[in-house]
Amino acid sequence: MKYFCKKIKPWFYSLFICLFLTNSVYAIQNVDYREDQQWQKKEKDLFIVSNAMYDFFIKVDHETLNKYSSVYNIKKGFSGIIDRRSMHSIINETKIFKQAAAGGSTNTALGMVSFGGSATFNSVASLDNIGKKFYASIQESGVVPIIKFREEGSTGVVIVFVTPEGDRTMFSSQGVGINFQNTDIDYGSIKDHKILLTDAYSLLDKNFKPIFLNLISEAKKHNTHVAFSLSANYVATQHREFIKTNIPNIDIIFGSKYEVMALFDSSDFEQAILEFQKIGNIGIFTMGGDGALIITKDDLILIPAEKVKTVDSTGAGDMFAAGFLYGYSKGFSLKACGDLGSKAAAYIIQQEGVHPREELHQILSSFSFTKHS
Repeated sequence: MKYFCKKIKPWFYSLFICLFLTNSVYAIQNVDYREDQQWQKKEKDLFIVSNAMYDFFIKVDHETLNKYSSVYNIKKGFSGIIDRRSMHSIINETKIFKQAAAGGSTNTALGMVSFGGSATFNSVASLDNIGKKFYASIQESGVVPIIKFREEGSTGVVIVFVTPEGDRTMFSSQGVGINFQNTDIDYGSIKDHKILLTDAYSLLDKNFKPIFLNLISEAKKHNTHVAFSLSANYVATQHREFIKTNIPNIDIIFGSKYEVMALFDSSDFEQAILEFQKIGNIGIFTMGGDGALIITKDDLILIPAEKVKTVDSTGAGDMFAAGFLYGYSKGFSLKACGDLGSKAAAYIIQQEGVHPREELHQILSSFSFTKHS
């Protein structure tokens, strides 16, 4: 414990003491939340329900990024929504250096498969060129697509601005005229998977909230664990009360420190963690260069960040989730899951784009762990 306390920041130490004094014993221990034999026998890992999005990556200097951030009122380093016409205008006046199927949960699916796990992606898309590209991209990467196509509308697009330092700012345009219907969801497949993953971005779809509740109900019926990503500050803020109400029914929540602060309407990360601990099960909150925290009702685990040079930070949190969920599906301890997530995030930020250029299961060969340590 002395070694641990020397390594943590003063605010983290004060939080540790605060949690201890509030009658919660927080220690670096490992608890297996996956003891059910039927859960362990499931052959498929990850079932995802989320928006189909397609990324266009654009390299920019700070002057250009400042211009677009100012015009569209989207803070540098964060993400926001713009209309379709503005999206096309930006694409036409800039140079795209990379494009691919993306979106946070899509990236996590790609990472899971790259680790050697399995992922199924259930979504809706337009039969436009972007929708077809999205389908082909994830299928070629080994993700099983369950995509319900619409004749009308347009598939969602994200512009990812990447600075010379590798920082990214994202401008999103949700799919136009495309909304989930309950009949689009392959509820029957949920029972075959260990984990169901969805995200706050999907809540931007006006039809998704009742579907979300149906997904949780179906997952709980078949002991499929539920994971959820907070996605972005503005989405966590916009749907704060709905998300908070459902946190007790979610097994694993992913987010950044800023997203969990937005969720609990707090400017204090420590306070947001305390609020989550009262109602949450497992929370994984990334802190950039400071690593990540894994929070449960009985544990607080600090995961150090890997020290690498950042080329493009796009998808770091998504790939952290992929590493964590791969380890989780294989029975690794929460600490080992976090360490694997950290290594996956470190790998992806050293390359341009979010699709792993090499199979991530190579990380496992040099990853020292046991399931319970």
